[in-house]
Amino acid sequence: MQPERRSPSVVSWRTASVSAAPDPFMQQVYPVREEKRDEIPAVTHVDGTGRLQAVGKDRNPAYHRLISAFAEKTGTPVVLNTSFNENEPIVESPEQALDCFFRTAMDAVVVENTLVQRQPVEAAAAGDPSD
Repeated sequence: MQPERRSPSVVSWRTASVSAAPDPFMQQVYPVREEKRDEIPAVTHVDGTGRLQAVGKDRNPAYHRLISAFAEKTGTPVVLNTSFNENEPIVESPEQALDCFFRTAMDAVVVENTLVQRQPVEAAAAGDPSD
């Protein structure tokens, strides 16, 4: 059985501090620098590598802003990026994203600029007045 392979997404200008080389398409596995492995264990494979995605401001400005904001808040310019699917091909549309969300135990999903969250059963049963 293959271990789950989570990937680090980093803003391009910070790439050198995390891994050996940039790749915007997550097609290569690079060694994660020894001094960063404890800081980003969720994206470091057991062999010390990571399938890095370098995110450039020009190629993906919204994702770049997200990672940059996370870096400002935490000091770590890396977020976990993993495949969005469950026992099916990778999600490729908003409709497939919502279908996957409703069939799984995910807490939330963001589609474009909309956050969809699961309502706790107790709140749903009580009839939230904001509905």
